[in-house]
Amino acid sequence: MEARHWLTQAWEDFEMQKREARIVAVALLAAMLLHPGSLAGKEKKKKKKIKPEELVALHLESIGAPQARAARKSSIAKGIGEFKVLVGRERFLRGEADLVSEGAKMRSALLFAVSDYPGEVVAFDGKKSDVAQLLPGQRSEIGRFLYQYEEILKEGLLGGVLSTAWPFLYMEERKLKLKYRGMRKFGDHQMHELEYRHKRGGSVVKARLYFEPQTYRHFSTVYTVKVPAPMVAAGVGTSPAGRAAESSRQSETRYTLEEYFANFRQIGGLTLPSFWKVRLSVVGPGAQVGLFTAANLDRTVLEWNVSFESIRFNAPIDAQAFRPKIQ
Repeated sequence: MEARHWLTQAWEDFEMQKREARIVAVALLAAMLLHPGSLAGKEKKKKKKIKPEELVALHLESIGAPQARAARKSSIAKGIGEFKVLVGRERFLRGEADLVSEGAKMRSALLFAVSDYPGEVVAFDGKKSDVAQLLPGQRSEIGRFLYQYEEILKEGLLGGVLSTAWPFLYMEERKLKLKYRGMRKFGDHQMHELEYRHKRGGSVVKARLYFEPQTYRHFSTVYTVKVPAPMVAAGVGTSPAGRAAESSRQSETRYTLEEYFANFRQIGGLTLPSFWKVRLSVVGPGAQVGLFTAANLDRTVLEWNVSFESIRFNAPIDAQAFRPKIQ
């Protein structure tokens, strides 16, 4: 058993070295195509924007070889999740989490053993997306957001490379609309920023994706939505306090949904994250509508953290798994 474990580890190390070499080769090829005839002038090259397709090609190589990527038809990831309120009504919960995907289908669940917030389940069955209700007609802040802006689920963005629905795995057939925005400061680091334009042209969701410059791994996706306030004229004779309250209600609400990925490890020939953070920030009048809002605050920030303990490929998945039911 020890010998086989040693051989398995050696083979995985060898595969990783091959993949890193491919990434370097693709990067050099991209540089040569952009600057034919010479590799001089490194400073100028750094300022030169690469094409979105070139960045995506490097990103795909960071996941694994084409054969390994194609071999993953389905995926089941299971682990432990935490929920906490960073700004709002204080709450902390721990529970079980999973992310199941098959082709374009995906379901993510984080379940807690409490009656007032049993958890979150979001799903896309290949045709329709849905989000589980906590009670009839009631969803949490993130549940309402993902239900209303369903393109995030339908286009396979949520969950990043953990899901087989990740849109960049289907570049040619989906004809993605992308714009490379250059190197941008993201937190304490410089990252490649890629703008993703949703298929539905009228979408109000702005999606920006961030990739590490050395590894080209997908580090984060940030979705932003601005909802204008309804224009309601102030009543004649309204008191100063009343006008101030009415003015507050008429300001816009800004939603920011952030995904972060970390703790990458090799699984079945692919390099995938085993940690997934999701953070939702609501600023404005909309922050006063939800399960975890606090009185007199115009801001709510919620966070879900998941550590996946096991990730399996190509196990049989029942079609019922892609229904958003809290069991």
